[in-house]
Amino acid sequence: MYRPLRSHFCSVTRRVVLNMDHFCPWVVNTVGFYNRKFFILFLIYTLSATLWVLITNGPLLLRIYQDRAFARSLERQWGTQRYMFGTMAAFVDLALALMLSCFAPFHIRMAMLNETTIEGPSPMFDVGERRNWQQVFGTDSRLWFLPVYGGGPDGDGIHWPSRQVQGPEARYEEGRLLGRGGMVSSDSSADEEE
Repeated sequence: MYRPLRSHFCSVTRRVVLNMDHFCPWVVNTVGFYNRKFFILFLIYTLSATLWVLITNGPLLLRIYQDRAFARSLERQWGTQRYMFGTMAAFVDLALALMLSCFAPFHIRMAMLNETTIEGPSPMFDVGERRNWQQVFGTDSRLWFLPVYGGGPDGDGIHWPSRQVQGPEARYEEGRLLGRGGMVSSDSSADEEE
């Protein structure tokens, strides 16, 4: 049984996914070739929303924690339940913003280096930041940050441009998997299922 280069079997969805990055419980789906753009946009949009909430509510929250008399009057005005809900929502928003401020740049960087969380760092498929980005977001830069398919990512998810590298990654050549002995396998775009 052969599977395309850079594809992996997702044990949760029980499918082989092209350019699989990971299974995401947040979106209850496997992030791969056809939806990686939308996952990264989801991270960017969610981070933007959490930061907007913190920025717009920051002065009020700061005053609540600096001025206990103001906090008590606000609690009387809003009621204890609403006050506690608002305070907890602010803490959840802060925690989410902190987490996403690490997670979103991490995935943006991986897209720019043409890496996945499964494959890890490898210079093999890094063909330059712009071409790497186009392989995730497509070639039309006007649509990069819009949640539309717009022709999809650049490529077919099976054949991958690559560059010559030395070392352990040298078993790949021009996006084709080399078989034992350095020969191109019979299906030059496939990887043998282990």
